[in-house]
Amino acid sequence: MDQEKREELVSGHRITEKCAHINQLWKLYLEREMSGFGIYQSQCRILMYIAAHPDASQKEIALAQRVSTATIAVALKKLENGGYISREASEEDSRFNCIRVTKKGREVADGSRRVYLHMEEAQFQGFTEEEFRVLDGFLDRIRLNTEYLFQEKGISW
Repeated sequence: MDQEKREELVSGHRITEKCAHINQLWKLYLEREMSGFGIYQSQCRILMYIAAHPDASQKEIALAQRVSTATIAVALKKLENGGYISREASEEDSRFNCIRVTKKGREVADGSRRVYLHMEEAQFQGFTEEEFRVLDGFLDRIRLNTEYLFQEKGISW
């Protein structure tokens, strides 16, 4: 392997490690800040989605969260048991449940949203619009290249 190729691999590895570290920091921060809400950080994300998309179906929620419908079903059951959401059969189609955030759920969703916004503001402090645009383009390219790995194996993301 020539020196140039080796340097490319080292640079790519360094960036991958940095992305993984940023992801770990995100999770640690969110877990710490959301620990007082009484539900897990992943449930907070689901709750925020439902608050922003009233009456979304389980399938829509699963697609938005990039998880299986079974995972959403379990999370919704826990959120319902905790009093964060309510589910009622749709008047138009009894096979469909209308999922709505309760007052308790709204408070947690609003608190979660504030935590996310604070994290984003802190994380991108000092970035210019041009830097945002360039970074966004790079991250899109990395995401698409990574999604291609799934397509090579015939797996849909």
